[in-house]
Amino acid sequence: MMNVVTGEYYEGEWQNGKKHGYGTKVFATHEKYQGEWQEDLMSGTGTLVFPKDEGMFSGLWESGKRIKGEYKWALVGKKSAAMAVYLNAWIEDAPCGFGEIRYENGGRYEG
Repeated sequence: MMNVVTGEYYEGEWQNGKKHGYGTKVFATHEKYQGEWQEDLMSGTGTLVFPKDEGMFSGLWESGKRIKGEYKWALVGKKSAAMAVYLNAWIEDAPCGFGEIRYENGGRYEG
């Protein structure tokens, strides 16, 4: 189903008129979520890809919020671009507590 005004659309399973099961949604902000849904909210495992190569989050969702997983994004510098991965738990849809960043060149930060 597509919203003509916003450009949002969802393709996947439904239950009682709500997104429920496995599906893909493209948001008006051009973010794309592919994964599990429960009662119209992202719940279970899934991946959210941000527009314009801004990165992606893949992991566990609960009631539309990130719980645990990894966030990958591009590091753009003066000489080159590289990828980094942030591994950590999430609370209220934000990184929380001890985490780890792994860089494409093998470098690592924990804290």
